[in-house]
Amino acid sequence: MSTTPPKYDDLQAHLAKLKDYGLLHTIDIPVNKDRNLHPLVRWSYVSQLESRERKGFYFTNVTDSNGVSYKGNCDVCVATTAGNEQIYAVSMGLDAPFDVRNPEIDIPALSHATAIYDEKTGEVRYPKGFPVADDAIPDFSAKDLSEF
Repeated sequence: MSTTPPKYDDLQAHLAKLKDYGLLHTIDIPVNKDRNLHPLVRWSYVSQLESRERKGFYFTNVTDSNGVSYKGNCDVCVATTAGNEQIYAVSMGLDAPFDVRNPEIDIPALSHATAIYDEKTGEVRYPKGFPVADDAIPDFSAKDLSEF
């Protein structure tokens, strides 16, 4: 077993951070996983909510269509790693440098920080054939990342 501590939070610490930043809805009422759980979350994406207004969901009282309760045995998290830009920054451990309490997070800089930095080697890596400039913030939307 490795003695190197992970560079990421465990799930409970991550959820605690999201809660502290006001980025998490904790739902403790019974929610049917077969009928209501994902439609409830989807509603926040198809509604008029701006991305910065969305939050992750943590369901702690999950049931199914047969009336079986999974409370305490099967909590469910949805949209808690990349539900919006702020949640993504927290997930990547970039909550301090990007001030996730600010709703106007710098999305291009966040993309740059997470897409090209290799934590294992400490090197900045670019996709094959990508033109590199020291001051460029890359746009990966049209690039083939299969060789990355």
